[in-house]
Amino acid sequence: HFIDPVADGFDMTVRISRPTETLALIDHEIVPMRRVLCASPEFIRMHGEPTDIRDLARLPCLHYGNLPSGARWKMTGPDGPVAVQVNGVFCCNNAEVLRDAALAGLGIAELPTFIAGPELQTGRLVSVLCDYAPDPLSLYLLYPPSRQLAARIRLLVEFIQDRFGDQPRWDLVQ
Repeated sequence: HFIDPVADGFDMTVRISRPTETLALIDHEIVPMRRVLCASPEFIRMHGEPTDIRDLARLPCLHYGNLPSGARWKMTGPDGPVAVQVNGVFCCNNAEVLRDAALAGLGIAELPTFIAGPELQTGRLVSVLCDYAPDPLSLYLLYPPSRQLAARIRLLVEFIQDRFGDQPRWDLVQ
């Protein structure tokens, strides 16, 4: 269920999304949510490491079903923006399930580092095509303009900003 803070009477919602323009809500960006292309070392041994972005059209890929681009991954590479139709062998709307599928060696996944970070840090997943960065997402706090000055909103915004900082702990490994 998609929450509309105004219509549903909430003081604030926390949302991971791409930046959007909305006149009805204040959107307060807390921290960028970086995403990476990654796979298990076993997958790399079996299929080889991709060396070109076009390899994603032939290698098994795991994609997030709620993105408007679907199995067309958009990212920025050394030569600028690029979009590639991936060989989508598995699709779901849960990044943790995609992570588990990548860990099982089922394909290359485009995952947020807050989901893949621990596995990247331990080597259970490895980044691939590191010269390409998927389009950014951010963690946002959304609240109606009428609540902008409320003390409870201001305190929660400050707390969350302090908690995440400029570089979240899950982004400490590439």
